[in-house]
This record gives sequence, structure tokens and C-alpha cells, in this order.
Amino acid sequence: MATFAKIFYINFKEKFGGKGMTLIELMQMHRKIFSLIENLHDLCCRGTKDYKEALANVQDYNMTKILTRKCSVPDRSGDIKLNTCDFNILYYCQMDIELYNYVDSLLHEYRAGKLSDGYAKY
Repeated sequence: MATFAKIFYINFKEKFGGKGMTLIELMQMHRKIFSLIENLHDLCCRGTKDYKEALANVQDYNMTKILTRKCSVPDRSGDIKLNTCDFNILYYCQMDIELYNYVDSLLHEYRAGKLSDGYAKY
């Protein structure tokens, strides 16, 4: 989640707004960012990482890969690797999810009697 926090909340519009990448470009970028080979080397050879650290790195890589595939626009040729991931789609999906979760938690608190009527009017 730290990866997505960096992307969505630290200068998103300057770095990623209005941009997109193909899935193959993203995969190459993610391999560099997550350093999967180095991660494996640190776990098995150097012993500088324990299995929890190494697994967390791989899980982050897999999560970004799945998310970018699900939020990509299909290429006309049908080649999955050429699908384009529009960063604005990812960003607005994340903001919609956050807004939904916020409203949902407010409604749960209101129904449980934890909020006064003054808050419910807004």
C-alpha cells in the first residue's frame, strides 16, 4: 500500500496525470522498482532479508501487476501486453473507493447512534 500512497498522494498530477503506459512498459518498470532478482538474492544468498520482507516485496509487485491489468484499456490488436494503463483511471478509481468507504463508515456510525442528527444533514 505504501507504493500506491506514493503514487496517488505525492504530486500525482505532476508525475502521472494524463499519462499512460503499456503493460509491457509497466512490467519492465516494476521489475526495476521492486528489484525482484535482488530481492531473491538478498533472501537466499546474502541473508539480509527474512522471508517476510522478501514476500512483502513480491506481494506488492503482484498487486501492482494485477491492478494495472484490471485498469487497462485493451489494445485493438488483442495483445494483452500492449494494453494501455491510464493512470487517471487508477487515480479516480482509488478516489471513488475512498469516498465510498468514508460515506459507508459515516452511515454505519449514524445507524449505530454514534453521530448526532446535525452531522447527518450534511
